[in-house]
Amino acid sequence: MNVILKNLITGEEIKVHPSTDHPDSSYGQPVWVDDNGNAYGLCDMGAPLGFELIQGNHKD
Repeated sequence: MNVILKNLITGEEIKVHPSTDHPDSSYGQPVWVDDNGNAYGLCDMGAPLGFELIQGNHKD
């Protein structure tokens, strides 16, 4: 499932998905990852600092 994170400073919208197959994932906790493999923080924390979750729900 994909969601959109919006950067609150630049307005850039980034498509991300939850993944446990990333080095930033620890003990099976999913992190938000974009198509380039960049991680944006733990999914359980909601939107990372400086971003707004504008589409989707990672727990669906």
